[in-house]
Amino acid sequence: MILPHPHRRTFMNRLLILPVLAVLHLPAACDGARRTTDPAKTIHARAGKPFRITLRSGSAMGQRWLRVDSAAAGSLVLVDSGSIPPRRITIGGSGHLYWTFRSSRPGEATVSMMRVLFSDTTRGTDTTRFRVVIR
Repeated sequence: MILPHPHRRTFMNRLLILPVLAVLHLPAACDGARRTTDPAKTIHARAGKPFRITLRSGSAMGQRWLRVDSAAAGSLVLVDSGSIPPRRITIGGSGHLYWTFRSSRPGEATVSMMRVLFSDTTRGTDTTRFRVVIR
């Protein structure tokens, strides 16, 4: 009996896994929304077009991000939210959380996010704000 070379088997396994990983990341990568991760940069969006805010998940550390509703959010409407798994599975590794917004009219808005512990959602451990200008 002839056994395949061990490197060939590993290569074939990788070829089988790649399409699966591509399908898992497809919804997050192909929705057409512009992504923003840096709160220091102003988000420039067009009225009616989606944009996405992405933050590193703190679920491995017992934390999560909550969107803080306020009047500063203006005409922004949340149209989608979810999580993106980490590219490499590691112990304590974290993926990303995303929120996709859309506005129907031009103006300015602020999206406020607060990181809280799973056990205590009343006190935030960190806050961040994204300034949005809609044309």
